[in-house]
Amino acid sequence: MRRPVITRPRLIDVVVNVLYGPRCTVCGERPATAGDGLCGTCREALTPSNEGRCPRCGVRLGPHVFVEKRCTSCRTLSLGVRSTAAVFSYAGAVREQVHAAKFRRDWTASRRLVRAFVRGLSPGALPGEVDLVMSVPMYWVDRRLRGLHLSDELARGLAAKHALEYDAGLLRQVRPSRRQFRLDPAERFRNVRGLFTTRRGADLRKRTVLLVDDVMTTGATASECARMLRRAGARTVHGAVLARTEPAPG
Repeated sequence: MRRPVITRPRLIDVVVNVLYGPRCTVCGERPATAGDGLCGTCREALTPSNEGRCPRCGVRLGPHVFVEKRCTSCRTLSLGVRSTAAVFSYAGAVREQVHAAKFRRDWTASRRLVRAFVRGLSPGALPGEVDLVMSVPMYWVDRRLRGLHLSDELARGLAAKHALEYDAGLLRQVRPSRRQFRLDPAERFRNVRGLFTTRRGADLRKRTVLLVDDVMTTGATASECARMLRRAGARTVHGAVLARTEPAPG
C-alpha cells in the first residue's frame, strides 16, 4: 500500500496560520481563499483553459495564430506521435506542483494535478479512435526511490474518466538514462534511443494508443516510446501531457 510522506508543520507556520489565516499550500505567499488550500492566483493557474495549442506538439499559440498540422516549433521535427494534447504550460504553480509530486512524494499535489488533467481533456479533446491508454514508464530503480509515478497516476485517472483500457506494464524502461534537462534537442533524441521496450509478446495490431506523460519538452521521449509501440503493431500513437514547456521567445 502506498503511504504518503507525513511532514510536521513548523512552529512558525502554525503561528502565522493562527494569526493571519492559512497560507496557500502551493506558493505559501498569499492567503488561502477556500477550503482547497489555494490562493486565487494559484487556483486560476491550476484551472484548465481553452487557450490555443499546436495539435501536433502542444505548444501554446498566440491568439491570432492558426495552424492545422505543424507550428513553427515542430515544423522541422520528426515526432513519433500523431498529435499531442497539452493542458498547461510548464511554469508557475503547475511547475511547483509537478515538482512536489515527483520529487517530494506529495500525494495531495498528485491528486490535484490528476483532477486538473482530467478536466482539461474532455472527450472532444482526445482522438475519437483511441482505445488504449498507457504512460511513459519510469526506470524501476527511480520508481522505487521516488515512490510516486506521476505519469502513471495521470494515465490511470484519464483512462478511468473515459472508460478506456489502461495497460501499465506493456511499455517499460530498460536502463537508466542521462537527465534530459542539460541536453540540446538533438542530444535528447539520441539519449532516449533504445531506452524503452514493450512486453514480450505484445500485440497492438489495430490498436490506437494514447501515451500519457507529465511534462513534454522536445517530444524525444514520447517519440521513442511511440516507435516501440508501432513496432509492436500499434496503428497510431497520440500523446497527452499535463504540461508543455514553451520555447524561448525569439
